[in-house]
This record gives sequence, C-alpha cells and structure tokens, in this order.
Amino acid sequence: MIKSMRNIKIFRLLSPRSYLSCLRILIVFCLWVAVSRVPLEAQVLHWISGGVTVRHDVFSGATTNLTLPGSAVTLSSDVPGNRLFHFRVPFTLVRSDLDGLDVLELTSYPFGFIDLTAVASIERVFWINEFNGQLVSVDFQGLNPDVVGGMFGASGIAADEVDGYLYMSFAGQGAIRRYNLQGSNPVNIIGSGLNNPRDVQLDQVQQRLFWINGAGDIQRRGIAGGPIETVVPSGAVPGIIEHFVVDDVFQQIYLGTSVGAVWQMTTDGTLAVNMYSGGTSISELTFGYSTVCVPGFIRGDVNDDGLFNIADVVRTLEVLFVQGSQSLSCEVSADANDDEQTNVADAIYSLSALFVAGSPPLSEPHPNCGADPSPGTLGC
Repeated sequence: MIKSMRNIKIFRLLSPRSYLSCLRILIVFCLWVAVSRVPLEAQVLHWISGGVTVRHDVFSGATTNLTLPGSAVTLSSDVPGNRLFHFRVPFTLVRSDLDGLDVLELTSYPFGFIDLTAVASIERVFWINEFNGQLVSVDFQGLNPDVVGGMFGASGIAADEVDGYLYMSFAGQGAIRRYNLQGSNPVNIIGSGLNNPRDVQLDQVQQRLFWINGAGDIQRRGIAGGPIETVVPSGAVPGIIEHFVVDDVFQQIYLGTSVGAVWQMTTDGTLAVNMYSGGTSISELTFGYSTVCVPGFIRGDVNDDGLFNIADVVRTLEVLFVQGSQSLSCEVSADANDDEQTNVADAIYSLSALFVAGSPPLSEPHPNCGADPSPGTLGC
C-alpha cells in the first residue's frame, strides 16, 4: 500500500511545479491502487504438444510452433535471459533462444530424465534421472556436471532462487523435501502421507507449494505448515491435468491437459479460462517474464511489455517512491525526457506525451525498439 508519508514526499518534491502536475501524479498513484493487474513484464509460456515445442505470449495471445530438431520430451526456460532448455530425442539436452533459434547442443544423456529445471541465479539446469535415482545438473554451457544420488522416487523439482533452495516431490514416499542448490541438507516439508505427488511448484510470494496428486488434483500447502487444500480437482477441466506452472506475481495457474488444451485460472482454482485448444496432449509447461526488446529498449516502456501507456508511468513512480519496489531491468527506458536521470520529471514528461495534445514526443528509441542514439550513464 502507498504510505501517507510517500504522498507527502511527492508533493514536497513537486512544490515548485504547477498544481496540474501535482494532480496528474496523484491521479496516477490512485490508478495504481485501483488497478490490481499492471503487467511488470511480458508473460511467456512454452509447452510441449505431441513432441512439438510451442511458444505462447500471454498478453498478445500469439502462439507459435517452434522449428527444432527432434521431438521434445521435457523443457524449462530462463525467460529474462532469453534461453530455453529442452531434452529432445535422441536424448540430447539442447539450449535455444525463446523463439527456438540459436540452437546449441549442451550434452547427451541416457534416457530417464524428467522435470528439467533451469536456475538462472546460479546458471545451472537440473533434472532427475529416475532410473538411477539421481539429481543431475550442468551449467548453462553444458559443462561442470554434478550428480547427487539417493533420489529414487523423485517426481518433480521446483527452484527457489530467492532463498537458494530446491523443492523436490517424491511420489512413492508421498513426500516433499527441501534441499540446498547443491542437492544436500534435506529437510522434510511434508514427510509422508501425500498421494503420489508430482510436478511440485513453488509460490514464492505466498510461500506455498503446489503439486499434482495421484488422483489428478492440484493441491497446495504452506511451506511452514497448515492444511492441505485441493484447488483444482480432477475433472474441473476436460481431460487429465498433465502439467502446470504457477505465476506467483499475478497468482495464476497455467495447466496443460491430455486433450491438448491449456487453461488459466487463479491460484484458488477460480475464474478458469481456456486459453488454448487444438493441440495434442500438453505434457510440459514452463513460464516466465521477458524483456520484450532484446537487444535495445523502447524509451518510455518502463515495464517492458512492448507498449507505452499509463502503466509505464505507474512503474516509474513505484520505483521512485515505494520502498522495496523491484528495480528496473532497463533503467534508461524510464528516462522519458532523455536527460540521463530518472526522476519525477520523467513521469510528468510521459504523462504529457500520453494525454496533452501538442506535447513533444519521446526521443528515440521510441516508439520502436532500438539503441540509444545518445548513450549516457544509465544502463539497460
């Protein structure tokens, strides 16, 4: 929430300016409070449909089949880094960009791999060798392999990149355990009693774990304890739930089914929307937020969604005045007036460009993606 002292600070900073400018800033903050779903980044989904890797941009709704060698088995993504990892027949770990280009074979590995998980904070990709009961990992270049044994029955991996943990589900043992990023120091989060849990997922924001049980339900529980809740029962959508991911920023679940459909709903299992159909069995899903202009940037597109609108002004003010706000991935994009600073003047300049007829437009690169023609000290 916006604290009253923050509002006082805004008016103090704006005191030399006109009343109209103050009013504009206040209106933007009120809009931010009223609008609960301002996109921070562009949301990107990838899934496997009948061995084909598919990219889907959530905001635009654009879906593209990627042209890649071999049939995909499992996948994971580092979306901000523009990297997609996938095991493909015949048993090869491949890295590409999010569009399936710049393909690089990282390593060959015997069959038995499940639940690929990329961890960008340490630039390693993990998977389970279900036949040998191992947690296996390599770095993002396919080098420096590491193998941790004693993982028989492992059925899913979720990475906590903030606190540095791996959560793993164990189907046969009915358990979920937490490890460090080296796969050691196990801690029982749920020691036993679950019905064949698989595909464990983490909600970092609410500190909850989600999984699919043996009956095909999506369940959840707090990491620190509490009741186990069934949020998406089997039969809530047509077909069997094959895989799912959690968007903890906007508290959404995306799930793929055996009848080739992808559904979006809240993390409480409500407001279900069929966002894609017509595929074959959706066996894997991966999700992330991307910077949509790489390389380069769009001046004024502060939230990196490829657009210039009121949400960008809100994002600028959030970073300037709300304590603990996430830093900008491309600081120069917020320099609307191109004075090599980011301050409240940029928010006012953007508001004028958006709503005041005859105001000067933002300087290049705007409205299209590109390089800064007069680069300065602000980074991107």
